[in-house]
Amino acid sequence: MKEVHFNPETHIYEAGGKIIPSVTQILKSVGIIVTKYHTEVSKIRGQAVHLAIEYWLEQRLDINSIDPLILPYFEAFLCFERDSKYIARYTEMPMYHPVLNYAGKPDIVASLNNKQVLLDIKTGQVQAWHSLQVAGYAMLCERNGIEIEKAYFLYLKKTGKYSLIECGDLQSAKKTFSACYEIYKWKQNGRNF
Repeated sequence: MKEVHFNPETHIYEAGGKIIPSVTQILKSVGIIVTKYHTEVSKIRGQAVHLAIEYWLEQRLDINSIDPLILPYFEAFLCFERDSKYIARYTEMPMYHPVLNYAGKPDIVASLNNKQVLLDIKTGQVQAWHSLQVAGYAMLCERNGIEIEKAYFLYLKKTGKYSLIECGDLQSAKKTFSACYEIYKWKQNGRNF
């Protein structure tokens, strides 16, 4: 299996010396993710919250270093931890799908209610495309030998509260993500038949 390399500054994945698309890039390319409502502030906020959680789970976070604007989202995550008693197995681990040739970093693979689940952390509003994104991550996990029984979205709010929402039909979402990948590939290959 090819090893995947991820550059966090450019958000570029490489495998076998070639740049490969991410789950999010595939969905943007086919028009599933509309970015006109995303701001630079919301992007930076999401990245900072993800990084704080990653450092927390790796036991290398200085809580005093968290920006006051980010802190309520992080506190919402801590509330989720206390309430759920989940056990994190993998965090932000770059993965590669050698058959479909794409990559991504699932947020958290965890044990929750005696099931191995995928937790996708969000700091914005609920969006329909989130299920396709988590499906792409679930397919990456499974291709890398990590069974996913359920997927959840963990929406962290600036109030310090959270919502945990299950991805309803993960199998259907995987089929739709696969279709998006095929359209992405068709676009990249010059739309040749």
